[in-house]
Amino acid sequence: MTSCAPSRLRSIGSLAAALLLGACGLTSSSRAPDLPGDWSYSSTLRFESLVQGLQEQPGTWAWSAASLNALSTGLDHAGEVALRAAVLLGQSDAANARRALLARLERRVPAPSRAHDAGDVVAASALGRACPSDAALAKRLAQLASGPSPHPDLEVRVECARAALGAGVDSVVPFLVRVLRAGTPAEKDDPGDWEPSIHLTWSKHRAAEALSLRAGVPCEFRPDGSWQHQMDEADRLERLLG
Repeated sequence: MTSCAPSRLRSIGSLAAALLLGACGLTSSSRAPDLPGDWSYSSTLRFESLVQGLQEQPGTWAWSAASLNALSTGLDHAGEVALRAAVLLGQSDAANARRALLARLERRVPAPSRAHDAGDVVAASALGRACPSDAALAKRLAQLASGPSPHPDLEVRVECARAALGAGVDSVVPFLVRVLRAGTPAEKDDPGDWEPSIHLTWSKHRAAEALSLRAGVPCEFRPDGSWQHQMDEADRLERLLG
């Protein structure tokens, strides 16, 4: 049995999972929920209860101007505050929430450390849900992934590319294939344009998953597989999507 899931993935926590697995997109309208004053520092259990309540909120809703401002400011904090802000903004299908998430990504702010990019990763993932119905958004995320001035964080770039590819923007395919070749001998002929890193498991897993889904085939790429396996799978996916 083959699987795209690596043996160890960098976790972005159960808070991010609440967004990635959450469902939005109901059609009727309802009033904006209240943003608790302790949203940025409450216990994990209390925060997850807040997210669950938002996912059960009937209809399409938007954060109030004050709440939107607080969450937008939170995106610029490091660590868990930014992650929580991205999760909460991602619960709303309203255009102003999308604009706040996209504005954060387009500022192209480098994370102070590898552990502090989760907020931007979740922001890109949240925007990905809207891409199939928003071609302009998908193209802007593609620019963040592989345009002339991409986002400085590789994992954020991969998540932006996943969102764009899911909306049919195939211009990101060469970038995602290049991620699969990173750290193998094939990298010499297809080098990446990002800061070299030994921490590639998460990026490779997400890239391979997106490429396989687009190609309509099972994901057989193993980030912890041999160099030959990784190169062969990169070549196979490139041929399928070429």
